[in-house]
Amino acid sequence: MVGLSGLITPSLDEMVRVAEEMERRGLEIPLLIGGATTSKQHTAVRIAPAYSEATLHVADASRAVHTVASLLDEGSRRELSRKNRESQELLRSLHAEKAARPLRSYQEACANRPKIEWRAEDIATPSFLGRRVLRKVPLAELAKYIDWTFFFSAWELKGRFPESSSIRGTARRPGSSSTTPPHCWRRSPSRASSRRTASTASGPPPPTATTSSSSRTPRAPRS
Repeated sequence: MVGLSGLITPSLDEMVRVAEEMERRGLEIPLLIGGATTSKQHTAVRIAPAYSEATLHVADASRAVHTVASLLDEGSRRELSRKNRESQELLRSLHAEKAARPLRSYQEACANRPKIEWRAEDIATPSFLGRRVLRKVPLAELAKYIDWTFFFSAWELKGRFPESSSIRGTARRPGSSSTTPPHCWRRSPSRASSRRTASTASGPPPPTATTSSSSRTPRAPRS
């Protein structure tokens, strides 16, 4: 099978050309379409008509494994191809209906625009303008109201968040039952540094059984 990934808009036109070339060469293998700029509708309207074999759109790379496994099995491949063709035919018909629907002219659209009568009394006046500095509010108090969900999500950290709203903004440290905010966490020392600390605290290592070269009896020089 062949997989195409489109990251920029010109890739969409190139996918159509690849499908046409596969059809010209008489290939009989599935064609998988994916990427940021692709969609099921574009695959059904532009790419699938150019290739007579199965042309499937995979929305996410993690779902490609299941799709490929279904295509490798002869029984599930026919069923998947049938459902895919029916879905793409429906998308093409919906797209054709939108294209056939008459559009209003620009002048008519401007004439039918919503008309809103703004009144000065409807505009709210803010209680103050500019910057307000709160100097007597400790940061520890503000930290209680921080939602650490986005912090865990951005840094891909695994953690369990408390359900109670009274301690909202704290998170359980991975492997711990405490609910300390992540900014208060401290990395535990590694095993290597622990061993170095232990060896330094216990003093120098005991002497070994080997004899150093300085303790040997010097030999008499040869004449």
